[in-house]
Amino acid sequence: MTYVVDPGEGREGWLGIPQVARLLGVTPTTVYRLVNTGQLRGYRIGRMIRVRHVDLEGYLRSVQIEPGALDHHVGLAPADRHGR
Repeated sequence: MTYVVDPGEGREGWLGIPQVARLLGVTPTTVYRLVNTGQLRGYRIGRMIRVRHVDLEGYLRSVQIEPGALDHHVGLAPADRHGR
């Protein structure tokens, strides 16, 4: 399996909110919001919230941008997508 996130990053496949935020380049508040809305699966372990590597990988796959999905942002007409 190819990991987007290094499985050695956290203990035994678990990441803390600050680690997830750093890996995604967002604030911890954004990670809490992703967990709270159910977009990213989180686990309460005692008073801490943790994210499993496998769940972060799943989240990243779910938000991956497909080729051509941003054409409306870059101003390409449908015919220009393929160099026509």
